[in-house]
Amino acid sequence: MNTKSLVLIAGLMTATATTVAWAAKDADNIANRLMGRSDSALVQSVEGKQIVPLESVVARVRNDQPGTIVEVELERDDGRLRYEIEVVDAGGRVHKLVYDAITIEPLVRGEKR
Repeated sequence: MNTKSLVLIAGLMTATATTVAWAAKDADNIANRLMGRSDSALVQSVEGKQIVPLESVVARVRNDQPGTIVEVELERDDGRLRYEIEVVDAGGRVHKLVYDAITIEPLVRGEKR
């Protein structure tokens, strides 16, 4: 290998390591950055364990809609906390499921177009 190749490889390795470190740091802080400043009631509900844990919601979703969970959001809509989940089934169709975050009762279920 020549010097230019080694410099290029070293530069790419540094860029990759920086990106991975940034992504890990971002993942660790995302809840605080997004929820901590914008919705204190939501944060209190999460910290006070007033909502169903994500693990329980995932178990319910897997029972209700086979497939791969590709997105989970915890939101407040009209004063009600809810989990919005998207699942891709074996046929490639995307399904949107919405559950009450306190009772885990289904609120919405349908194929997303």
